[in-house]
This record gives sequence, structure tokens and C-alpha cells, in this order.
Amino acid sequence: MDKHSKINDLFQLAKEQPTEYSFDQTKERFVNSLDNSISKAQTKRQFLTTKKLIIMISSICTISMLAYLLIPNTIESQNEIKIISEQKSLNSSSKLIEKETQLANNNYSNSTSVEYDSIATNEISENIISENIIVPANDINAKKPDNQNKRIPLVGNNFVDEYPFPKLTDEEIKENNKVKKEMIKAFSKLDSRKYSYLPAGTFEYEDKTISLQSFIIQKTEVSNLEYRTFLFDLLIQGNKEGFLKAKPDQNQWLNLPGGQDNKMKEFYFSHNSYDNFPVVNISREGAEMYCKWLSNAVYNFNTSKNPNYYSNGKKYCDIRLPLKVEWVYAASSAGKKIIYPWGDSLINENGIIMANYKRSLEENGTLYLTNDILAPSKSYLPSEFGLYCMSGNVSEMVYNEIDKDNHKPINPGTAGGNWMSSEEEIRILSDDKFKGEVNPSPMIGFRVVSTHLGSF
Repeated sequence: MDKHSKINDLFQLAKEQPTEYSFDQTKERFVNSLDNSISKAQTKRQFLTTKKLIIMISSICTISMLAYLLIPNTIESQNEIKIISEQKSLNSSSKLIEKETQLANNNYSNSTSVEYDSIATNEISENIISENIIVPANDINAKKPDNQNKRIPLVGNNFVDEYPFPKLTDEEIKENNKVKKEMIKAFSKLDSRKYSYLPAGTFEYEDKTISLQSFIIQKTEVSNLEYRTFLFDLLIQGNKEGFLKAKPDQNQWLNLPGGQDNKMKEFYFSHNSYDNFPVVNISREGAEMYCKWLSNAVYNFNTSKNPNYYSNGKKYCDIRLPLKVEWVYAASSAGKKIIYPWGDSLINENGIIMANYKRSLEENGTLYLTNDILAPSKSYLPSEFGLYCMSGNVSEMVYNEIDKDNHKPINPGTAGGNWMSSEEEIRILSDDKFKGEVNPSPMIGFRVVSTHLGSF
């Protein structure tokens, strides 16, 4: 039954009721009204549908616009959060390194001389040096700093980021000052355990007759302990720039022939087992800074005790690196015509090897190397003037001549050969493989001299 049939039935019942209008008129008006309502309802539904569509499209556009505007900010915010998190992580690492370095290098004066054959680097478990950052020698579990914690110095007092310098405790500062004072006294008193006196003399050198005035020379190569005392004193004085210039470059151990040597890189400079070994991997600038530091320390100490100490002129000149001619004069025991500082043979009458060099032993057709490491500065038998390791162990920094105009040493080089040298290369008058070298090397060290103006 359709809608019109239902409506007719309704109107049939209404016929009998008295009305103001006739039934037919009423029916016609009602039907027209109903049709108009249906049409309006359909129109309204269409309008609402269109309205919803417009709202939906507008919403999508609005959401898209908001996404375009907000998402980059969200990503940027996330990046900022990530950066802040990374910075906190780096700061935490830096604080950890600073805390660890406070324990570094204790008990300097209690360290004892270590025999050459008693040191085996694979038996040392502590982590001491990593990427040139000093960490505790006493803490077996000391955490190595990551490469990201390395700090790069600029010229002057500016830095890309603050280098994690060792934080010395009051006790460590006290101990460092004690060792420094011992070094000053040894030079001031010309301690015969530390320094030898070479009298004035004349000798033949490079087809010339050379005359030299008397001078004093250190009996041993400058040790790790002595050089570390110098570095820490720079920090105590607040000279961080000087520290960065003078500190050893331990990465040079990785450039040795035959492969990397990470153990030496980590242990050699800081571990107290190596206190009495010669310092290596330092630049010539670092060695010059050490000489100047010790000269100033000696002068300041003596004048503080006695203002008139130098009133009659210095008793000795500033501490410095030797001239090659001075080194040869000392190595040859005041100009004797000998091949090595002890004579003409590498093995003495008792069968004792006299130097640390790259010697070999052939047995049953097989060639064996009998050493592969540095020896302590005070090793093997001394020369006639009490000098140790003038040949072998480390090639020692020298200057080959003096500039006549300004009287300053020029033409850098080395003398004596080293632990990686052949028996020919450790002769007193051998050719210099490091002529002109001023950069760090695990084969180069130094000892100091001073021209003596008074008498013993």
C-alpha cells in the first residue's frame, strides 16, 4: 500500500466531520503540503550532505596545514631533545674522566728502578693512556674515554672544547712538588748520581780540532717520571696551553714497523713501572720547554733561598739540549778515538752486551731478535764518565751547529741510535737517521747539558 492510499483512507473518515473547508479543498491543500515537505526534506538532506562534505574537506585541509606547520617543529623539538640528551651523556663522560684522573700517577718517589728483563707489557693490566688522555694508574677498572671526548686545542688560550686535563689532588700536588724539588737540588748541587762533569779539552772531530770548555751532562736520558713532573707542574701553575704543547703523542707507538703496539700506547708514559724509562714521543719543542722549565725552577729556588746566590755571576748556564760536538766529546770520554762509548766491541770481556739495540742471534739457521723494547734510562754498564745508554736505547736530541750571528743552536738532529737501530747505527760517529727531525717518535728521547762556568 502506497502513501496516497493511506492518506485517502484518512480523508474518508474526515468527510463526516464539519469543517470550514470542503473535503476536496482540504485534501488538495494537504497533499500539496505533504509533497512540498518531502521535497524540502530531500533538499535539506542534500544540503546537509553537501555541508558535511565541505566540513570534511575543510577539516582535511586544516589538518594538512597544521601537520605541515607542526611536524617540522616536532622533529626539531625531537632533535633538540636528542642533542640535549647527547650533551648530558658527554657531560657525564667528561665528569667520569675528571673523577678518574684525580687518582693518576701517585707515589712517584716510591717507585724503584726496574731491571730491563723484568718488564713484560702483557703482564700489566691497568689502563693508563688512551688517545693521549691520562687516566689512573692504580685503577684496574678505569674506563677509557671515547674518541668523542678528545679535545682539540687552538692557538692561544682558546679551545674547541675543554680538554679533560688531569685533576690533581692535594696529595698528588704535594708529591709532584717533592719530586720537582729533588730534581732542582740534584742540579743545583751537581749531584754526582745524576750529573757528570766533563773537563775542558781539545779533540779531533770531523777533521777539525775542536776546543770545548767544561760542561755538565745528565748521566741518563730524561725519564718518564721527570718529564711527567714537568707536565703536572705546568698544570699546577695553570699553564694548560703549555701542557698541550709538551705532552707526549702516544699514538706514535702505533706507527712502529711491524704493526701497532697498543700496550705501549696505553702504559708506557703513565704507569709507574715505566717511571725510570726514557721519555719518548715528545716533540723537540716539548724538550726545549722542559729545559727552560727546569732552568727557571733552579734559578727561582736558589734565589728564594739566597738572593745573592748569583751575585758573582751564574755558576752555570741555562739547562739545554747538547750540541752534537758536546755529545760526541762526552760519548767518547773526552775525545778518545773509540767506536762505542765503552770501547770497540759490543760485548765486553765477560760476555756482557753493552747496549740496547736491534741485535740478532742466529741459531741453527734461524735468526732471532733478542730485544723489542726500551730499557730503563740507567741500564747496562756506564762509560768512563758514568754515562748510561749513550749508544742505543733512544736516539738523543742534539743540535749540529751554532748560528754565529745570534749564537743560537741550529740544524736539529740526533745521536747514538736507539733500540731499533743496528750495531752500525749506534756507533758514536754513525750517520744520523733523524737529521732535521723535530716531531715526536718512539725512538727519540733526550738528555740535558749545561756549560759550567765555575768549579766543582
